[in-house]
Amino acid sequence: MNKPILHNAQSKTTAVPPPDFQSVVRNLFSVLLIRKDERRSFLIALVLVAFARAQAAFDFIYAVDDYRQIIGGLSSIYELLLKQGRFGTYWLSKLFDIVGFDPMRAPFVTIVISVFLSTWAANLVLRLWTYELSDIVRALLIAVIAAHPFTAEILTFRGIAIYHILAFTLVVVAVAISGRSVWRILVSSLVFSTALTLYQIPLNYISVFVCFDVALRAIRHLMKSERVPVDYTLHDRSFYDRFLTIFVGCAFYFVLLKISTQGVPPLGERSAVVESYEIPGRLLYGLNALYGHFITGTIYGTPLVPKAILAVPLLFVGVTLGEILIRARDPRNTAIAIAIVVATPVIAGFAMLGAPLFFAMLWFPPRMLPQIGLVWAGVTVMALTVCRVMPRQFFTAALGVVAFSFIAQNNQIFIDQARVATRDHNLALRLIERLEGQPNFTAMKYIALVGGRDDSSAPIPTGMWGFNDSNLSHPWAVAPMLTEITGIAIKSPPNDEAKAEAERYCQGRSHWPARDAAIIQGELAIVCLQTGGAPE
Repeated sequence: MNKPILHNAQSKTTAVPPPDFQSVVRNLFSVLLIRKDERRSFLIALVLVAFARAQAAFDFIYAVDDYRQIIGGLSSIYELLLKQGRFGTYWLSKLFDIVGFDPMRAPFVTIVISVFLSTWAANLVLRLWTYELSDIVRALLIAVIAAHPFTAEILTFRGIAIYHILAFTLVVVAVAISGRSVWRILVSSLVFSTALTLYQIPLNYISVFVCFDVALRAIRHLMKSERVPVDYTLHDRSFYDRFLTIFVGCAFYFVLLKISTQGVPPLGERSAVVESYEIPGRLLYGLNALYGHFITGTIYGTPLVPKAILAVPLLFVGVTLGEILIRARDPRNTAIAIAIVVATPVIAGFAMLGAPLFFAMLWFPPRMLPQIGLVWAGVTVMALTVCRVMPRQFFTAALGVVAFSFIAQNNQIFIDQARVATRDHNLALRLIERLEGQPNFTAMKYIALVGGRDDSSAPIPTGMWGFNDSNLSHPWAVAPMLTEITGIAIKSPPNDEAKAEAERYCQGRSHWPARDAAIIQGELAIVCLQTGGAPE
């Protein structure tokens, strides 16, 4: 177990001159470095997370979001990024262009950076929460945070992976360097707001962090069975500094957002707040989602985490409650501690779901869910903070099984995405071969697929929608994918009139591979596929 780093609670009355900018910068870098007592656990975790993610570096093709960007670059969707408040993503992509780095065309580099950043950020989170972790437990918890299977969706959408992971990392960095001096407030808040310009989902991430940060401090205060460093109590400055960074950082971001989106129309359904009468339904949907994440291991009804593994965090909660009852001295404090242990994962779960509960999104994208690894880690740290009867080897063994399961699940998700890509590739070749046999093939400029592929329910199933997407189910990806595979120039998706024409043609008609399931009418090729995957 690492020794606690104790701080002197009393400061001398001698006047101390305010730090200059250079000294602040040096202090900030020292905060971000891997500490000597963390190096072993960090290196172990780095290997574990690399095992989980390595497959993505070798099957980095045919992802749904790749094609439009390969052809037109991120600048082609600049207006969309502006409407989503992600103007930082656009400018960072321009910076990457200057140094010659394309995250999609340099997959191995992208995965290496992603593995390092996610591992580094997870280590910072654990440092901010607690000091009392053994090397192996810290390493396993880092792997749980950085490689939970729900985080894999970020990497299956190749075009946004590096920007998302960098955004998560920056919000943790901002909280880690927070302080009350003017320079600290300015630097940490700017880092926080920069993260939000890349993506806003880190607000959910930091909300989960804050939930457990408050809960852990309250538990330590209530139990009062050990002396803890000043930095881990309810009364130290860091407790308020973190809130100040988040508040000022959000304010900076909204100012930047207002300036950057001046005159740009809103994004429609993604920017509209739900009506008040819809909120109960949204909360019920959120409860169902949390039930799936915590109890059944499912997203949209599709199992992704084995049920046996789901028993581990529930077991940790039970052990924590038992320990609190065993050590009960003050009935009032005991009741409050029990309420905190039970309520915190639920509250953190709602914080994890974030914006979709209150904004008019029609679904919860899987990328809203990677913070669940943070919830698992928070529950574990809470148990380790309280428990003295249960041997530490119990936690190590249980976390070892969880980490192994998560690594295996990650590999399966990425292998499944490769399988989906292979099917898309083979079917694309067959479709073009069929169309080439028609006399008016040379006039073809557009293609409309009716009834795309949902590979989670295909004859040979793979993972699930959102993790293992087929390009053939997304209109914007079809034409660029066919152009990439065959070398035949096919333009972007047809207009609404052509789509309606394709729908009318396929209505009641036999689906692929029927002879008349693929025809060319003028410049438009029409293919009638069957949702769910017809036999090929």
